[in-house]
Amino acid sequence: MSWHKAAQVSTQHDHRIRATASLAARSTRVGSVTYPAVERLLDHYEFHTILTLAGRLKRGLDRRWSKNLPNRSRVIWPYMVGVISSGCALAMSLLADGSANEVSPVLFLGAVAVTAWFGGLWPGLLATALGFLALDYFFESPAYSLAVSDPRTLLESLAYVLIAVLLGTLNAQLRRARIRAETSLAEARAAVRARDEALAAVSHDMRTPLTAIRATVAALEEADDSLPVESRRRLLRNVAGETQRLERFIADALALGRIEAGIQPNLTLNAPGEVVSAILDRRMPVLAGREISFDAPDTLPLVCFDPALLEQALGNLLDNVAAHTPPGTQVSVSGRIDQTGQLRLEVADSGPGIPPADRERIFRKFERLRDATSGAGLGLAIARAAIEAQGGQLWVESGPLGGACFVVRLPGSQHH
Repeated sequence: MSWHKAAQVSTQHDHRIRATASLAARSTRVGSVTYPAVERLLDHYEFHTILTLAGRLKRGLDRRWSKNLPNRSRVIWPYMVGVISSGCALAMSLLADGSANEVSPVLFLGAVAVTAWFGGLWPGLLATALGFLALDYFFESPAYSLAVSDPRTLLESLAYVLIAVLLGTLNAQLRRARIRAETSLAEARAAVRARDEALAAVSHDMRTPLTAIRATVAALEEADDSLPVESRRRLLRNVAGETQRLERFIADALALGRIEAGIQPNLTLNAPGEVVSAILDRRMPVLAGREISFDAPDTLPLVCFDPALLEQALGNLLDNVAAHTPPGTQVSVSGRIDQTGQLRLEVADSGPGIPPADRERIFRKFERLRDATSGAGLGLAIARAAIEAQGGQLWVESGPLGGACFVVRLPGSQHH
């Protein structure tokens, strides 16, 4: 939510206060009985001013104390406001002497209004009860007795209840609106930060190969015919490698965009062992120098899944293993039907593993576990999106080889 919208909420809040005051003023007329003192307070602009100042003070106290007060104190504090405000109203009424009968209803009404505005409905009703008891005990004849002899006391108490209900309900609505506004604002700020970080990562990952290509081309242009053939070839291989890196980044970004846009998977019956074996064969060049073990028997039942999306997921997982493990690392690719009847594929290695705190973070876009790692940080995000597009799951856990183990689970129906 923008700051402009927050200002609109504050303006609506002031209008609601005026409407509440007007409604309460009309509600103080019961039959042919009218209470001028209460009407003067409700109709007077100062009533709106008191509530506006109380609302501003409440918002300030909420921001200041919400982080400092324990949860129990936050619950008790609104009731303390009711007790304190009612006590102040009683003290001021007792000091009023001859005009106490006219002033006391107004003061206790103000105590109810402030309490309901600060604490909501129940603290407001507490202030209402305290005001009724104080009016009946101190200011109604006979004094110092709880016997109700004047019907105006009951009617004034009903007016207090009405004020407490109206302002308490409005307080709850505004509190919920404020929470929604703060939540929306926090989400908007997080989205802006994520966008800025993503743009920074994208610009960096695109600028790096372009800079290398430009530098290599400049070196070739400046070199004369005396440049050895092997050096020229090495520079050209550098250009080709950086070009492939840039192409791979663009392809990954486009693939992730298509999947996130809601690609419709082409679910067909496939033999899991054959599909996984073919994917592994195509990734053998990038896994060169590593000990590969494969355990996905051809006897597995046919499973319904999208082979292209599965290849995109498993291919990125194997590329991730090749990028983060040294030559000589053991790599295991296996597949089976688990106890729930779902296809479970595992890609495990004997590398350094992934800390538990980072096992969810690595699947976010543009996230890399180590800053020195090459790549755009899209591979694992694409893998998870490709699996989830088929209704499956992808996560990482500790593997049997001591390193990481990426687990793919697909719910495709089986056919024997």
